[in-house]
Amino acid sequence: MNPYPLAILQPGPLSKRGYQVYGVQSPKRGVACHSAEGYQTALLDILLTPDNRKSWHFSILLDGTVWQHYDPLDNCWASGDVDDDGGIRANIDLIAVEAEGLAGRALNDKQVRSFASLYSWLQQAYGLGPYEPWRTVYEHRWVSDLPTACPSDRYPHVQIASILAAREPIMSNDR
Repeated sequence: MNPYPLAILQPGPLSKRGYQVYGVQSPKRGVACHSAEGYQTALLDILLTPDNRKSWHFSILLDGTVWQHYDPLDNCWASGDVDDDGGIRANIDLIAVEAEGLAGRALNDKQVRSFASLYSWLQQAYGLGPYEPWRTVYEHRWVSDLPTACPSDRYPHVQIASILAAREPIMSNDR
C-alpha cells in the first residue's frame, strides 16, 4: 500500500477490492466524493463487514483525521459503477473518499482542508489533474448506476479549488 503521509492506516479486507474483468488495481483519473451518512464506528463496521460489497480508499473524519483503507490504485466497491457507459467507470477510474457526517451538513473547515491536502497529495503522487468537478472530481450521484443523493452537496467544490489554487502549504499534521 502506498500510504498518504498524513493518514492513519485502517486497512479494509483485501477481499473487498478488485473485479474479475478489471483486476485488483487500475490507474486513476480522479476522485469520487461520498457522504458517509454516519460516524466513525459505523464507517469501520461497514468497511470491515466481509459480506457487503462496500469499500473505499479514504475516510475523512469530522476532526479532519484521514483514514486510509486501501491503496489509491485499488479497485474499490464504493460508487456503484464499473461499466463503460460513455463516461467513467467510477469504481475502476476513481479514488473513493467518504466524509464522516450526514446529508444536509456541509464538510466542516477541518474536513475541507484535509480533503484539499489529500487531493494535493494525489495530484503529486498519481498525476491527477487540477481540481475540476466533472473532470477530475465527481460526486457519487453523478456516476452511480443506481439513484442516490450522495454526497448531498456536502463538498464545497469552489472553496476546495480555491485552497488548491492558492498553492499555500496545506499538508500538515495539525488538525
